[in-house]
Parts: sequence; C-alpha cells; structure tokens
Amino acid sequence: MIAQYYRNNVGKSLTLKTKSSRVKDVSNKASRTKQGIVDDKVILIGNLGRTPEVRYMDSGKAMAKFPLATSESYTSADGQKQERTEWHNVVAWGKQAELAGQYLDSGRQVAVEGSIRTRSYDKDGEKKYITEIQANRITFLGGSPSTQGDSTP
Repeated sequence: MIAQYYRNNVGKSLTLKTKSSRVKDVSNKASRTKQGIVDDKVILIGNLGRTPEVRYMDSGKAMAKFPLATSESYTSADGQKQERTEWHNVVAWGKQAELAGQYLDSGRQVAVEGSIRTRSYDKDGEKKYITEIQANRITFLGGSPSTQGDSTP
C-alpha cells in the first residue's frame, strides 16, 4: 500500500491518505523542544523484507532488526507509470522487539513510528556507516501474504 502524508497546521496533526481512500488522522506525539519544534520523527508504512531477527542482550533486553520496503508510484515525464521502492533498516527494542519477532513475517504490512539514527562501526579496519530507524511504535496492519484475513495482530 502506498501512503501519502499531508501535514496540517505545521506539526499539529498528520493525515494519512492511502490508495484505498481510507483517511486516518494520526496525532503527532513527537518529542518537542521548548520552542515547540519537532525534534526527530519519522512515520513509515511499508512491508517487511524478511522476518525480524530477534536477539537478546546480556541484560536480557530484546532487540529486533528487519528491513522495511516503502513504495511510491509516479508518472514519468514520458507518461509512463513508475514505481520506486526504498529500503529502510528498522531496529526495535524491548517489548516492541519481542512482539515483532512473535507476530511479523516477511511481506507483512506495518506502520513504524520512530526516529532516524546513523551509527558507525569498523569492518576489516574500515569505518562504515549505517542509517537505521529506531522504532518507538510498530503498528501491525493487514495480514501477511500467507494469512490474509487472519485476525492476529
């Protein structure tokens, strides 16, 4: 499903309009500075590229990683319909990670709300960078391709 976002009243509310004409108003609960400006927030709706990989830290806290595909349709200059897909690395912690590992499978549609983080690591002596979405909330949408109509979250 392709989602288009329209921001109303500069950060006060977010209206979600989907291809299926369903419209949802999503309250903007982003962290705010003293000046009332949104610090860092992203909301993505897309499909999982694979089943989440869940690991447990030494402290016992769960961490889940999975790729999320978001797609956009547009008409090119020559009138041809085109589709562009972007891939996002999503990381969830704690209960969100456990639920993702329990209920999500490849192809499942979800909404991810969180923040963008870039971190670095060394690989073979070379410094690498990766940008990830740190999920604060994962909302399970539609069933997985293999369980359409199933009512599990």
